[in-house]
Amino acid sequence: MTMPASTLAAGAAAAAVLAVAAGFPARWGARRIGWLDQPTGRKAHERPVPFGGGIVLVVAMLGGLCAARWLAPWTSETNALLFGQTTMTAALLTGLALSLALGAWDDWRPLSPWAKLAVQAGIGALMYAGGFRIERLTNPFGPAMEFGVPGWPITVAWYVALMNALNLIDGLDGLAAGVAAIAGLTVLGVSASWSQPSAALLSAIFVGACVGFLAHNFHPARLFLGDGGSQTLGFCLATLTLETGTKGSAMMAMLVALTLPLVDAVFAFVRRVALGRHPFMADQRHLHHRLLALGLSHRRVVLIVYYFSAVNGVLAYLLAKFPPIATAWVFLMLLVGFFLLIESLASIERAGK
Repeated sequence: MTMPASTLAAGAAAAAVLAVAAGFPARWGARRIGWLDQPTGRKAHERPVPFGGGIVLVVAMLGGLCAARWLAPWTSETNALLFGQTTMTAALLTGLALSLALGAWDDWRPLSPWAKLAVQAGIGALMYAGGFRIERLTNPFGPAMEFGVPGWPITVAWYVALMNALNLIDGLDGLAAGVAAIAGLTVLGVSASWSQPSAALLSAIFVGACVGFLAHNFHPARLFLGDGGSQTLGFCLATLTLETGTKGSAMMAMLVALTLPLVDAVFAFVRRVALGRHPFMADQRHLHHRLLALGLSHRRVVLIVYYFSAVNGVLAYLLAKFPPIATAWVFLMLLVGFFLLIESLASIERAGK
């Protein structure tokens, strides 16, 4: 079964328009209640910027889904596929609401890192119970790996990893939303190739919401994602990969598409532990910060990261058509390449001191 292109276009366009429209009242409301990100020494912006991007994304995605449901031609099979699975639908909506609430609360009254981690793990467990599970993965070196019940900690880890990766990369205007949109396009391509209509539609709506939000978030940003938005982006990307019937291909595609933020997140964790700091304590040594330190402009850094993410996304889409071993080798090569890049930037940084 395939999803009509008109349905995908309707959902994406509606989500984009709603994101643009919802951004204006979100900006006004956040300023009215003082929900602002104040500039500090480790932040790139120089004036208070309203939070609320997560709310805009959720409104846009829900609106896009409704628009696709009522404005585009549907078959009874497709309608049942998307709206006939009550447990999964309830889990999706509950997980989305909890991710938004967790981040929004942290923006308003900062939580301890361990409290955030616990709630993220709880969200992952909820999604596993709701049917979004990693139970079987393609093994590039042999037979497929069957997890069964032990798949729940792997599912939880998948949600925690992506929610934190998108949160950590959200350091420059438009960076996280743009990278997430590119990753969503990758899942859209893979889902369409493997005839996974519900995953394709949800991916199209997600991409539309991210692109529309960038109208308010690209440099200079007038509205920030905040943790509410970045947690929502990570949750959505984790869920999109588990919505497909080909979870192994979708997850490998996501790993390739998000190699850069994932490597940056791992490096940040290891770096902070090695320095005797809390692993979740923010700093200014992420890849985008180091590129800024070289004298590159804010927009140029964001566009460079977009470019590498897009290249990885195209690679991920193409590799989905090849044997899993090819994806594994390319992923390993990308890991080594980005490791060398980050280490080289660190060496330049140390030489300049």
